[in-house]
Amino acid sequence: MLTSDAAPGPDPERRSYLTYASFSDPDGNGWLLQEVKARLPGREWDDSLEAASLADLLHETATHHGEFEAVAPAHDW
Repeated sequence: MLTSDAAPGPDPERRSYLTYASFSDPDGNGWLLQEVKARLPGREWDDSLEAASLADLLHETATHHGEFEAVAPAHDW
């Protein structure tokens, strides 16, 4: 969450989690991007994860969306 003292532009020290950008897409959805240069402990990406494993995780995620997925177009993962 942005704090009231957040200034426009990148964090002067380029620290992870402190640079944000926000925008709205043509559908009116709001997006907030956050720069992450070094992940917090326990949140590192597993480089050994293969495409098939990632696809399985995405399918599992889609299944758990329940009623939210029912109103969204089908995903081709």
